[in-house]
Amino acid sequence: MRYERKPKSERTYYHAALYRPGAPLSELEDVALKSGEDVIVAEVPEMRVLLVQYLNTFGGDYPAKIDYVVVEEGDYLVYSERYSVLYAEDAENFERQHAIGEES
Repeated sequence: MRYERKPKSERTYYHAALYRPGAPLSELEDVALKSGEDVIVAEVPEMRVLLVQYLNTFGGDYPAKIDYVVVEEGDYLVYSERYSVLYAEDAENFERQHAIGEES
């Protein structure tokens, strides 16, 4: 799902999906793939977390490196279009600061 930051004047768009243990991972995988094709998404049911491995390219002259995101139960996996970054965010905080935007 595509979201935009409040207030709308910033026009920064985010793609986000809520992690619920045992639910299909397709929306989370779609968000992870926004960061590039070198992505691995794995659920760890015993810990009730989602692990995402991706290639962080940083942009500019910085060398790319493998990076990780740990998404806990009930949190969002988020990709920021403006900053080209993938991260996890607490659901309450994310929902307070973002509104559903137009789908791309």
